[in-house]
Amino acid sequence: MARDPTVKQVLQSYQRYWPLGCDQWSLPDQLNDGEFRNGMNVACRGGIIQTRPGTKTLYCLPEGRRQGETLFTPAGGVAHQAVAIAGSVYVARAPFKEWSQLDNIQFSSSSRFVCFTECLKSTDYDETGVLYFLEQPYKVLMMQDGRTRAAFWDGSTNGHSNPTPTGCVCSSLSVGVGLE
Repeated sequence: MARDPTVKQVLQSYQRYWPLGCDQWSLPDQLNDGEFRNGMNVACRGGIIQTRPGTKTLYCLPEGRRQGETLFTPAGGVAHQAVAIAGSVYVARAPFKEWSQLDNIQFSSSSRFVCFTECLKSTDYDETGVLYFLEQPYKVLMMQDGRTRAAFWDGSTNGHSNPTPTGCVCSSLSVGVGLE
């Protein structure tokens, strides 16, 4: 099979500059001047073909099956990465090099995922169970896996939320229906 002599000419004339970049949809004989058909491990920026840049690992997660993660900035103003792995929750301050486990939180390790959402805490209960508004509301990261009680972290304290406030007196009301 003989080689087409024009191919060598095209390669020589656009050896360093390919202004139209890569066109993988067109057939090779339908390419315009300044286009190439395919490139392996290359990037074309500004018409110049270069070796694809390498990658850099930004941070490593603790070992285990990842169930979810989020970025959260508590009241202190420093961004934290929060990640749930095998039921445990870990946090790291930017640049995310040192991870610490939130000891008061434990989700099911068999849950498929843990959902995270940022909330604004504006109320609390006093010792007698009465609800009151906080003078300074603050951000809280809420977490839930669908099996365990929801958990929270505000940048310093963490734990599972208690559906019944401490000191709250709950009463039941019996309703009877009778026939006369």
